[in-house]
Amino acid sequence: MSAPLTVRTLLVEDSRGTRAHVERVLSEVAEARFETESADDLASALVRVASGGIDLVLLDLHLPDSQGLETLARLRARFADLPVIVLTSQGAATLGLDALKMGAQDFFEKEKLASHWVGRAIRYALERHQLMEVALRHARELQAAETNLSNLIHGTPDGMVLLNGHGRIALVNPAAEAILGAEARELLGKGLGFEVRAGDSSTVEVSGGPGESMGVQLRAVSIEWDGAPHLLVTMRTR
Repeated sequence: MSAPLTVRTLLVEDSRGTRAHVERVLSEVAEARFETESADDLASALVRVASGGIDLVLLDLHLPDSQGLETLARLRARFADLPVIVLTSQGAATLGLDALKMGAQDFFEKEKLASHWVGRAIRYALERHQLMEVALRHARELQAAETNLSNLIHGTPDGMVLLNGHGRIALVNPAAEAILGAEARELLGKGLGFEVRAGDSSTVEVSGGPGESMGVQLRAVSIEWDGAPHLLVTMRTR
């Protein structure tokens, strides 16, 4: 059997009775081991989190130095990547739902905490947070890659056109504008006027303007752009 999950938890709650209740419930959880520290106001909680070593914050929103959703907002403004579960009073579901919209992973009613479900709920919250972090990191990496590709497309002397899945121009660089004899605003959303497929390497005659025609070497490759398949077409005049 695998060892129970260890969760280094900061309980932010100013009521001694509630702190004792929550700590007792956490100590009875079978599927996880909670190393619990406590803070009785937001200021000390921020200092503790800043020192590192905290996996999860259980946060009461009503503290001596901060009230309501502002408490969550101030914590997340400093530590947006830290999973937070909000502790609410009975009947405060609306407040809990608002906390979810602001980035909390879950909310628990203090009076209903029970060891038979809270460990599982916390594990799911931590897994959900981890998945969101991975997705955000991948999104940032993809955005950076697309930015680099966009800079490359616009900086190369070869003509480059990006076609969406419907064969419409989604991006065109200045060199391709010169080859096609039109500005980007005239080309975006339109087709090239001839069929291009992934893997093509051919020469076509392209109209560069009224009465003008030139031979253009084309190459086309499939790429992922903005989360969807596109075709990158390079153009070079003969």
